[in-house]
Amino acid sequence: MTKIDTIIDILRDKKIVILGFGKEGVSSYKFIRRYFPELPVTIADKSNALNISDLQEDKNLTVQVGEGYDKNLNDFDLILKTPGVNLNSLPYFIEPEKITSQTDLFLRAFSDQIIGVTGTKGKSTTSSLIFHILSNIFKNVILSGNIGIPLNLYQEHLDHFNSFNNYQLSKLNITKYQKNDDVLIYNADDDHIHTLLVSHDYTRCYLPFSRNEVLSDGAYSFESQIVITKNKEQVANYDLQEFDNLPGTHNYNNIMAAVLACRQVGAADEDILHHLRSFKGLPHRIEFVGNFNGILFYNDSISTIPEATIAALKTLKKVDTLIIGGFDRGIEYVSLIDYLHQNPVRNIVFTGPAGKRIFDEWKQKFNLPENFILENDFEEIVIFAYRNTESGKICLLSPAASSYDQFKNFVERGNTYKSLIENSLLRK
Repeated sequence: MTKIDTIIDILRDKKIVILGFGKEGVSSYKFIRRYFPELPVTIADKSNALNISDLQEDKNLTVQVGEGYDKNLNDFDLILKTPGVNLNSLPYFIEPEKITSQTDLFLRAFSDQIIGVTGTKGKSTTSSLIFHILSNIFKNVILSGNIGIPLNLYQEHLDHFNSFNNYQLSKLNITKYQKNDDVLIYNADDDHIHTLLVSHDYTRCYLPFSRNEVLSDGAYSFESQIVITKNKEQVANYDLQEFDNLPGTHNYNNIMAAVLACRQVGAADEDILHHLRSFKGLPHRIEFVGNFNGILFYNDSISTIPEATIAALKTLKKVDTLIIGGFDRGIEYVSLIDYLHQNPVRNIVFTGPAGKRIFDEWKQKFNLPENFILENDFEEIVIFAYRNTESGKICLLSPAASSYDQFKNFVERGNTYKSLIENSLLRK
């Protein structure tokens, strides 16, 4: 029996509802129909504007859209949920064993071949780094998932999980079903993770990494070195003194996680280091846009929490203009305000509802920055940056907020910013 057969058997003879019909929901539907052309399937989505005209000939398909789309979910044998659907607000209980997802089905079939990465920030960089190294060493390496996390936990998706603790527990699920010979690689410097691991002993093989302490097993970093240890003995040393593809010491966490993962599947240290040096950073992650009129523009649109913005500021150091704000998810901004008070940036743009809240909280606590604007129009924001950023210094977009107030995602926000930088220069 193939591994695809494992997934097919789970779906066989089930009454299935696909909950959420975006890109993932559509692909789930196509997969089911490839193997079960006549299986009764229901599509349930909150939107009344689904484009399902090409599905009208499917006589075994039922569509529930708009208000009440999720009222009868317990009538189904299997609820194939997409990530964007939040079940926390349902007024009734759903049997957990009924709920699955593409990721869940994939893990059931291919778990012995998977390196899983979760957390809040660093997911894409760490995953891409692992893929870059392993695909240059072995054959048939695939990068998949929501690409485009070391296990660090911040207040990211509280709108879906209701509380920070629930969010932490959801991330811990990655280790819940690990076997004795599986390995959990985690950030030993994160107190939240330590507390969770002590209270939920899901696995017996831990490999921690740290930027703060020497570890007897795992990886730790000091200055530009990454040291790998086993049973209190040093077994490898990575010298990254001239490595500038991933700027900032915070990226040492991503590198240590990737190195440990690659070593676990048999990659040699010399090969890992060689391909580590050839890795190029991802767009929208402290991305250097260019030098325009003497101003160094950086795009860090991926930064949607205060901790990520603080890390970017610590990495770049010469920031003269900072653009913060966006969609307001109710996360805490005290740490960012305190950091900017202690490490002033001369020009600050507050944008979107989150920017307005940061501005209001800042004004109540400290004197406002030397030069600031509240502005939602990104063209005006870029013009402000050109007029006010000192030559030789940095204008940084690192919003500490998600993009959904104006853009469909952080990629569109970052690309808009980059395009406007070049267009504004052309008009000078």
